[in-house]
Amino acid sequence: MNIGVLTSSRADYGIYLPLLEKLKKDSFFSLEIIAFGTHLSRKHGFTLSDIMKDEYNIIHEITSLSEDDSEKGIAISYANTILSFSDFWSDQKFDLVFCLGDRFEMSAAVQASIPFGVKLAHLHGGEMTLGAIDDIYRHQITLASKYHFVASDKFAKKVSEITGELKGIYNVGSLSLDGVKKIVLPDWGDVRKLFNIPKKEFILITFHPETINPEQNRFHIEIIFESLIELCEKYHLVITLANADTMGSLFRESSRLLKSKKPMNITLIENFGKYNYFSAMKA
Repeated sequence: MNIGVLTSSRADYGIYLPLLEKLKKDSFFSLEIIAFGTHLSRKHGFTLSDIMKDEYNIIHEITSLSEDDSEKGIAISYANTILSFSDFWSDQKFDLVFCLGDRFEMSAAVQASIPFGVKLAHLHGGEMTLGAIDDIYRHQITLASKYHFVASDKFAKKVSEITGELKGIYNVGSLSLDGVKKIVLPDWGDVRKLFNIPKKEFILITFHPETINPEQNRFHIEIIFESLIELCEKYHLVITLANADTMGSLFRESSRLLKSKKPMNITLIENFGKYNYFSAMKA
């Protein structure tokens, strides 16, 4: 059975890992990774290299993102992704393609597949995100998908309301938590040395832009900046840089400005990776 897996960012790839490991080990499945979005962006850490380290037989690479992350730039990236995937879907055939989550790039890849009748399995449908336009993209993906693997009964009900169907919806829990008790996390001392994080108390900081009311982001950045300037007098700050969302570059620029003002008090992380991030959370 020929399986494709759409992955557009470090976030969804980390969630997919337990599933990918199972698929790789089962000879019944022929697994192909379809990498696009920020995976191929040098600005966002070129996380395609992480996928390559995991040694898949086939990795498709599809470049489509614009450097511009304004509202217009996101729309252009959406359109470019559809154009790129129109060529891809016309050339490739799969028995089933997995898609995950709610990002605009994922939505665009899925929308391009509709005329080709690609059979899709959606993970993490039916969820809600406050302050983001992710819900629209997520529900679009849900409507285009044949199978739905959701994280709770509540989300299963939402998917059923969206699709008008009861069939093809499976409550399997959160894939991110699959095998979480068996995970052997990297030693924090090793992770700290790898990313040049000082051996002291720290705060782990992850934030993403407001995408429903993007004009508020400059106001949010000012508040965050003032708060972090105060906090870094007492703690070291480990900041993971924002993803490719509307005005994400503003948050990235603010983080770099903060680093320039307090270089010894702040560490900027482009891409921790799932298990290094968990290790940081634990520490």
